[in-house]
This record gives sequence, structure tokens and C-alpha cells, in this order.
Amino acid sequence: MEKSKTKKLKTVNEKTMIVAIDVGKTTHHAYFRGPDGQDMKPFPFYNIQKSYDEFWTKVLQFKQQKNLEEIVVGF
Repeated sequence: MEKSKTKKLKTVNEKTMIVAIDVGKTTHHAYFRGPDGQDMKPFPFYNIQKSYDEFWTKVLQFKQQKNLEEIVVGF
């Protein structure tokens, strides 16, 4: 079986943000990137509704600040 490496996307298009989530058992880490290359520092969130809501609020705020239309989420 051949090993393959997936290329990391820098942008999808000029109106899309990329959200990457590293899923853990109890703690997850999220990271955002806008099409202009600006990143949001990785941050943790947890397996509770309040923490998930805080994560999603950050996603929507970043999207609104950058005037973006789409969100691509990768796990």
C-alpha cells in the first residue's frame, strides 16, 4: 500500500474560510484561516454544549469580520 500525503489548502476561494478541528477524547482544538492568509490562533474546546457554542460563535465572528460567505470544516 502506498503512502500519500494530503496537500494543505491555503485557500478555497476568496469568500471561504477554512476551519480545522483536531478531535480528541475530551478536548478538541480548532484553528481558522481566512482567504487572506490570516489565521486564528489554535484554541481548545470541550465535549460540553457551552464550549461547542463558544467555538461556533468564534467561527461566525471570524466569518462576519472577514465578510465571508462559506465555511469549510475539516476534522
